[in-house]
Amino acid sequence: MIREVFNSIAIKLGFIVDPTVEPNFRNQARKRNFSIFIALIIHLISAPYLWGTACLIQGGIGVPCPTCGTTRAIEALIQGEIKEALSWHPLVFLSLFIVIIAVIYSINKEIKKQRAFQANEKWRTIKNGNALQYVFIPVLMIYFIVYLIRIINLYPNPPLNYNSDSALGRIIGLFREYLFNNQ
Repeated sequence: MIREVFNSIAIKLGFIVDPTVEPNFRNQARKRNFSIFIALIIHLISAPYLWGTACLIQGGIGVPCPTCGTTRAIEALIQGEIKEALSWHPLVFLSLFIVIIAVIYSINKEIKKQRAFQANEKWRTIKNGNALQYVFIPVLMIYFIVYLIRIINLYPNPPLNYNSDSALGRIIGLFREYLFNNQ
């Protein structure tokens, strides 16, 4: 079982070829998965230096996203600071739960697919779109409501502060500098 878990993770990250994919597309799928993994690592390393944050939304437009503060909340949670974690993001436990469930679901799906392939059985993906929307939409609504409450109560203070180092913030800064220096 542990070997299957490591194999499924390695397949998802593109380190090994997925034998369930048609031979014509195996290398293409492996390269795509590995490229996504490398791009994510490069982004996580470089984005804080370029934009002041790893968040694509806050790094791009400067405005905090609904999950803003979750990474710092998880860091505080790992250090045992539950009160601080909840101050960074009140839905930190829900976020952590969602990530853990998504990883377990993905690994479980990959293991079942590999087992079906080894048993020479046909693998069919179960389409559970309706069940997913009954979970996804309420969670999305909870995040949006909490986001609105946090914006009203906290903005522009941390963790919901404006990022002037964002791409849009830098463009606005250059535009302001150009306008005021040319008068």
